[in-house]
Amino acid sequence: MTFANVLKSQLPKINKKKKFVSLVYPKDENTSSEETKSTLFSSIAPSKLNIGVKNVKKVQNGGVAVECNTEEQLEKIIKEINSNPSLQGKVETRSPVRRDPRIIIYDVDDSISKENFMQTFCQQNNVDNSKISGIFNLKSKTKDKVHWVLQTDPKVFKVLMRRKFTSNGQGSQLENS
Repeated sequence: MTFANVLKSQLPKINKKKKFVSLVYPKDENTSSEETKSTLFSSIAPSKLNIGVKNVKKVQNGGVAVECNTEEQLEKIIKEINSNPSLQGKVETRSPVRRDPRIIIYDVDDSISKENFMQTFCQQNNVDNSKISGIFNLKSKTKDKVHWVLQTDPKVFKVLMRRKFTSNGQGSQLENS
């Protein structure tokens, strides 16, 4: 078997361990992540509740991401945060939401409208228009050019990344973000 054939063959999928995470945000917008973390752990002692907190990370807008070892422990800490009277008016819990993948298409003429670009892109690449959302453009360094950012369904993203797609009749440089 040649090296090229080995690369072409399908690699076994590696199962990632599922993470059990909850986001805790302050209700006051001026609170930092450090303050949120200290408020949270001064009111709740995970060790006393037999909750294994695996990791605590700072996130945007003054929040913290709390990762637990199991789903039961995560549910237990969320229930404790929501029912604790000292935390009631200070913090709120949210579940993390997965973002759809994005594609950036570079150096498209500035004169092309959003609707025209979407229609042309979908026709040329055999993509359903409803599978693409969150479309906006960014200014380019090149005069009279823009970069279009498309947010797509993960399956459509995978198909587009595997084959060379076209935009306005030309092959385009792309990047996923």
